[in-house]
Formats: sequence, C-alpha cells, structure tokens
Amino acid sequence: MKRRALIFGLIILSIGISAENTITIDNLYDDWEAVPAVASFTSLFVPPSFTRESLGNDFETLSLKDSRFWQQGGTQLNEVKAVADEENVYLFISTQSAISANLSCFFYLRGERRQGEENSFTLELIPEHSLNQGQVILWQRDRRLPESAGKLSSSSFFLEARINKQVFSPEMIRELGSNPSIDLTTCYFDKQNSLYEEFFFTTIYLKDIPLFTEIRR
Repeated sequence: MKRRALIFGLIILSIGISAENTITIDNLYDDWEAVPAVASFTSLFVPPSFTRESLGNDFETLSLKDSRFWQQGGTQLNEVKAVADEENVYLFISTQSAISANLSCFFYLRGERRQGEENSFTLELIPEHSLNQGQVILWQRDRRLPESAGKLSSSSFFLEARINKQVFSPEMIRELGSNPSIDLTTCYFDKQNSLYEEFFFTTIYLKDIPLFTEIRR
C-alpha cells in the first residue's frame, strides 16, 4: 500500500517539471492550441442513460429520451484538454451549446474501481455568469463544506481552470492509490423545480494527462 501511495504521489506532486507556466486563466484560449485533447465528442455522441435527482423524489437512472436538458446549456461537450506543471493541473472544456448559469462539470476522482463503491473526492467546475465568478471546488465525502481548489474562467462555449495540486493531501493520495482516474460528467440544475440531470461522458486516467515538457518537444 505504501508503494502504491508513493506512485500516485509522484503522479500528482511531480506531474510536470516545467519551470514556466504557459497556461493563463484569462478567458483567452490561444495557449491551449498545442495541448492535445484527452477526450473529444462529436455532435452525434449520446450517453446511454442519465441520472435525475429532485427534491422529494428518488435518484433515478433514465433513458436519454426522458431528459429535459440534454444538449441544452452546455450539457453536451465537444472537447476536453488537460496538462500539468509543477504546481497545477490545467483543464480546458468546450461545449456544443452555450454554457448556462445552471451548468456544472464534475470530475469524480476514483482509486480502485470497485463496482458499487462511491468515490470520496469530487472536483466541481462552476462557470462564471453575470456577476458570479467561476469556481473550482473540491468536495470530500466526509466533510460537509467544500473547499476552493483553484481558478476558473469561462465564456459562451469554453471554460478553462487551474487546479492547485496542494489540495491533494497525503491522505487523498494514499486513498486513491497508484492508478487514479476521473469520471467526467455534466450536470444541469433546474432551480425552479429543484431538479438535477447529470450526463456521463468518459473516464480519464491521470497518467494520461501530458506534461508541459512533453508537448513542447
């Protein structure tokens, strides 16, 4: 177990050895052009199902034809990019419809993928809207309140975020093990009806996130 934790620690804490930060979270996206996508989706992509949760009702897994918000408000993704340096992990997301104030992107961090086991750590990306700043927040299952985990900027069809690797505590590193992964979803919150719809896209392994030094070769 100690060896596995050490391996993951190297992935998280040593991911990237670049002395120069080439991604600026400023709502300008030219600095992402050289970064390869870790996932991309055509307009024909459809998740086989989605989940719905509402106040006073059970959590449900439903057929996509029953969704009220699929392909609306940024729920359908186009491209996801990620890259890292010594201190941060950077994320870029583009969508196939304009991002609304009701959208969140969730990154569910998982270690060993045991069927039916809930994850302990989740990153939520909340786009900026009107007077509200964008947010990157970390949820932990055993804590009631989340903590800020970085910086986010967004426009109609794009968002970029910086995640500070210091939020990955030694306890998190030990729990996530040697081959951590992320399940990526979008979630639309219907405030009027206190209803959430969430759509799963893909699983990304942290070992597949490139380093700045790699994309400069």
